[in-house]
Amino acid sequence: MRRLAAALVGMLVSSLALAVAAGATPTVQKITPYMCPVSSGGFNTGYDQNGNPVPDHPVVSAAESGGLPVSLQFGWGATQTSQLNNFLKYEKGTVSVGPILGSSSTFADAWDPADTSGWSAYFAQPLQLPNGQSFGGYGTKRFESIGYLSNPNPGTSITYYLNMTWILSKTVTDGPGSTVKAGPIITITNCPIEVHNYGS
Repeated sequence: MRRLAAALVGMLVSSLALAVAAGATPTVQKITPYMCPVSSGGFNTGYDQNGNPVPDHPVVSAAESGGLPVSLQFGWGATQTSQLNNFLKYEKGTVSVGPILGSSSTFADAWDPADTSGWSAYFAQPLQLPNGQSFGGYGTKRFESIGYLSNPNPGTSITYYLNMTWILSKTVTDGPGSTVKAGPIITITNCPIEVHNYGS
């Protein structure tokens, strides 16, 4: 799991890190497992690959204060599309968001290799190894549409909790010298999502 690296803002990828893509006008508030603190099972290091500060947990605005719906976004990169095909054959996961620890979920989803409809079409993407070597490759993204997170109390913040498991049932290769073993890709436990209602 330590071989995983940060990628497109709002994404988690394999040890081949996807480069940052140009942004458009936001229609959602993006969160990602990359923003979760290490204590929750995430990879937050304080900064993204461009040296920009990153919060140690997701922070979003509540619908009541003009916030957009929330989308959990992550993905995978490989040097060849056949390697992405192979990866999607063996990955599966679950994700949930709840307002109070142990309570029923506000949002929940599960996916497995039998249905790849939640993944984007492949796109050409520069890749970078942890040693800084760059070359061409491909990526795919997954979007979990959580929807609006509510905080009806003006001037306050409340906390929701993200839980996620992402598992490989078979070892895969995604580039030269880059093998990802079967087992958990990432396990997020009670990653706090701070929902602000500070006014629009």
